[in-house]
Amino acid sequence: GPEYTNTTPKSEDVLVHLNYTDWRDHFDATTGERLSRMPTSDDPFGSFSMILREDQCDAFNLTESAQEKCGGYVNDTGLELKAEIDEQPEIPMVNGRLTTSLTMKVDGGNGSPYTAGPGTPTGGQFRQTFTPRECPKSGCPQPQVGAD
Repeated sequence: GPEYTNTTPKSEDVLVHLNYTDWRDHFDATTGERLSRMPTSDDPFGSFSMILREDQCDAFNLTESAQEKCGGYVNDTGLELKAEIDEQPEIPMVNGRLTTSLTMKVDGGNGSPYTAGPGTPTGGQFRQTFTPRECPKSGCPQPQVGAD
């Protein structure tokens, strides 16, 4: 007769780092939460954050508030930092890294049926799509009509 393999589902997490080279204020995603810290296995599937390379930011003469967006995980970078970097075009743009946690949690066992845990997609749809954005979540600045 047929042979069956008995497996026990378990929670798993894959941390993915994606490097980028062009300016980004933030990223939008199809699932997960935008975080201002590095994602962990405790976060829902697809949660993400970004970090600018601190050593590259150090090459710029930045104000203290703009410098705070460099070297640590943030959920956006802000137009203040972008403006200060643009004032120094002789220095190459700051690169960054987008980090996402693809966490699949399992509940159940000990006689209970196994089910997808909190924050885990159901139906086998373990997909994540990111869209880079140059403008803040509130929108791009608009020129004032009639202003020079």
